[in-house]
Amino acid sequence: MTKITREQHNHIIKEINTQFEKLKPGNSPSQVLLFGSSDFTVQTTKDDHILTLNNYSKLKNIEGPTWLTITSGTDTIISVPHARTAEIVFLLCKSYEDFFKDSSQPYFHSVSSQLKVQVKVWKGEGEPIGPEAQRGLLGEIVTLIEIAKIKGREAIDSWDDTSRAAVDFTHTQWGVEAKSKSSGSSNAKISSKEQLTHKGIPLILSVVDVNGDKKNGKTLPQIIDMKFNELRTIKLGKDLITSLKDKIDDTYRVFKYETNWSSKWKTGGICFYDISEDSEPAVFSKDLPASIDLPSGYSLNLTKLTKGKLADLLPKS
Repeated sequence: MTKITREQHNHIIKEINTQFEKLKPGNSPSQVLLFGSSDFTVQTTKDDHILTLNNYSKLKNIEGPTWLTITSGTDTIISVPHARTAEIVFLLCKSYEDFFKDSSQPYFHSVSSQLKVQVKVWKGEGEPIGPEAQRGLLGEIVTLIEIAKIKGREAIDSWDDTSRAAVDFTHTQWGVEAKSKSSGSSNAKISSKEQLTHKGIPLILSVVDVNGDKKNGKTLPQIIDMKFNELRTIKLGKDLITSLKDKIDDTYRVFKYETNWSSKWKTGGICFYDISEDSEPAVFSKDLPASIDLPSGYSLNLTKLTKGKLADLLPKS
């Protein structure tokens, strides 16, 4: 299965957004960009955007929110008001990413499966991302705040908000990979060998304790808002918080569907580890043959690593 890079992810968003910006009422239907199928078209009217899946009739009985209309006969027609353009663009981005990973499948498999997921979110019946992804995002946000206390805007600029890059925070002079774990564990899940592959600059592993807590915990947007209050004390500018929220929503829909979140969490301590070039995980990553894949990643024992203070591990500007 093909993986999508951060650059490809951004390209997909740009292409689909650009097509919608150019749509004009009265124009004939045009092929939806990227999918490469003349049977998949888009057009706009004075009030709505209309997606048509020609010769596809298997989207019957989907009950969406009141603003969404799905008509499935010989063809399937999806109508969305202009006020919901962001939702339809997000649907197409997710659908294309799914299609891109396995282009041997018909395009409508990706569109229909993603639509069924998004309809639940739009109706307020489901969380935009699952528990493990929430845990991972919390680990990145907590790490971002700690880096920002030292490096300011460089922390935000270096963060890969799409989760596509090999390392979560990539700077020309350093890198930080952020992980989360339960407070009772001494292991962190490493998703791929690239995450701890040394690039000749300081590489730091950040590990945040994140535990589910139904009774006293807070939801993902509540915790992120609390962490952003810490960011505001650094006085990096109000516009930075706004743009950061927008970036998070582009990928995770955290604030767009703030009332959808039901999982509750509590964040605890954070530790930083020096992944030197001769450290065990770095050597393992370097020596692992390219032909050997790690689809499920591997578990890293943190007790074998060297802890340090972030300010000491990050190179001075």
